[in-house]
Amino acid sequence: MLFDMQNDPAHVTIDCAHLHDSAIAALEAVQGRYERAGKRVVFAHLSPRCSGLLARAEVEVRVSA
Repeated sequence: MLFDMQNDPAHVTIDCAHLHDSAIAALEAVQGRYERAGKRVVFAHLSPRCSGLLARAEVEVRVSA
């Protein structure tokens, strides 16, 4: 399993360096699952376009450099 919400660490960083715009819905779903599991998700290397799309989807974006 790529994401294991129960066994992953409390702080998860997802590297979005090669992310396509079409993955926005998937990021939203993954973040929601981690949040429900009591975990914190940070997106690294998120493009300005993807960041804007997530903001419009009302996804709380924590960005790492």
